[in-house]
Amino acid sequence: MYRPELIPYLAPADSPMLHTMKMIKRFYPQYKNHRIAAISPCYSKRREFDAVGMGDYNVTFQSIQRYFDESGKSIGAYPAVEYDNPPAERAVVFSSPGGLMRTLQRYDDEITSYTRKIEGPHEVYRYLAYLGDSLNLKQGKAPVYKIIDCLNCSMGCNGGPGTMNRNKHLDDVEYFVEQRQREMRKKYQPATLLQKLFSRGKLEKMLDTYWEAGLYRRSYTDRSALFRERVKDPSASALEAMFRTMHKENPVNRLNCGACGYRSCEQMATAIINGLNKPENCRHYQEIEKEPRANEKSARMIRQVYEHTLKEMHKNKNGIEALSSQINETVDYVSRSSQAIKLMVENIRSIHENLDHNAQTVLKLNASSADGKERLNKIGEIIDHVAEQSDILIDTCKVIGGIADETNILGINAAIEAAHAEDAIGKGFAVVASEIRKLADNPRRQAVKTTDNLNSIKTLIDTSKKFSVYAQEQFNQMAVLIDTVKNEELSIQNAMSTHDAGGSQVLEALNEINVLIGKIKDTSATLLASGEAVIQDVSSLKNM
Repeated sequence: MYRPELIPYLAPADSPMLHTMKMIKRFYPQYKNHRIAAISPCYSKRREFDAVGMGDYNVTFQSIQRYFDESGKSIGAYPAVEYDNPPAERAVVFSSPGGLMRTLQRYDDEITSYTRKIEGPHEVYRYLAYLGDSLNLKQGKAPVYKIIDCLNCSMGCNGGPGTMNRNKHLDDVEYFVEQRQREMRKKYQPATLLQKLFSRGKLEKMLDTYWEAGLYRRSYTDRSALFRERVKDPSASALEAMFRTMHKENPVNRLNCGACGYRSCEQMATAIINGLNKPENCRHYQEIEKEPRANEKSARMIRQVYEHTLKEMHKNKNGIEALSSQINETVDYVSRSSQAIKLMVENIRSIHENLDHNAQTVLKLNASSADGKERLNKIGEIIDHVAEQSDILIDTCKVIGGIADETNILGINAAIEAAHAEDAIGKGFAVVASEIRKLADNPRRQAVKTTDNLNSIKTLIDTSKKFSVYAQEQFNQMAVLIDTVKNEELSIQNAMSTHDAGGSQVLEALNEINVLIGKIKDTSATLLASGEAVIQDVSSLKNM
């Protein structure tokens, strides 16, 4: 209808979907009178079915998805099954851009070198317009490429208007298609050359089974005359009249923006004159026409905005006032907390100083304890030495006592001998014996007395030694306790130092919080004043 010069270059074949319908009607007589529903991604399939007179229902993927959504069902609840017919191999990618070219590679590995792949309405229409106007075709020459694999949708049939893929990324859409294509090719891939030839022959034989000359051929009719008959070229005066209707009396307003779908404002005006469009679809016309309505609508909207804004601003004002009150309470609370924590920190510092003094005292006590323990050890050593000397004196006294006893015996023996002697000599011996006995008796008595005294001293020394050992043990226990107290003092001192530092940090943080709350308080007051000013400004809109 629009590019009749390209009809000789159109491939004389239907779409694969329509080929399948023709095959069913011809080779499956049991389904001859059945109606056929095609599940497709494209609304325009309906137009192809009507043009050929075959195909009853064009069910889009969107319709199926809508059915699942409304019925609460999910396609995932159904088991996956293979198609009744053998699954496709390379033709899996037929719906993707360039899919026709890749499918034809089965027969021609060089197909890509003379095939142009193009998709998307803007590029396709632009290319076809150029192709129809090119000198090559007018001179009877063929296009540069033998095959033009063009799809009207930019993502191919995978992104057709009947799918849910319009806003998806191309890679996300084609991922599963490519994955299935690889699986299918691997499934059908012959392992040997013989299998490859056999597989190729088997495929050709199957195609021949469902082939009939002329069955799948598509012919085209030149309907450009009908187009020219329906679409008349308007006169210059008719165009100017339409431009006035479209508020485009001034050529400056003929923007040729393309928002209406035409390449120029003249084409749009021509379509309107021929009854194929209407001025309301022109963006410039809409902007001019909507101004009076827009003013009235704006006034209505301003009133609505005024009422709603004033209501909300009063709410905000109440909220800001409540917030300001809460901020003041927070300031008082933080201030009291700051004073309490400051007092606590001062108490901690006082305790820390006392603990430090106690620690010094404990250290001195520990040193004195160690010194007393050392002196007590010295006293013990002296007592042990005195005890040893006492034992020696006792032994000496025993020797002296023994000597005295022997001297006394000697005196007795002398007295006996004097008794046997003559009178004169005997008296002399008796005197000597008596003196000797006197001499022995006195040291013996002194030795006994000294021994008794030394034994008493020895008992006292032994008792002192026991008390010295006991005192030494007590000093050892006291030293251990002093060490324990010293360590605990140091541990408490370290903990108090940490608390002191932490308290200082808390005080610093509270001071910062006080500063921030002060700023928030000022900001709240400013916001409250601003809110009141906005309320006054909004109230003034009521008089507009």
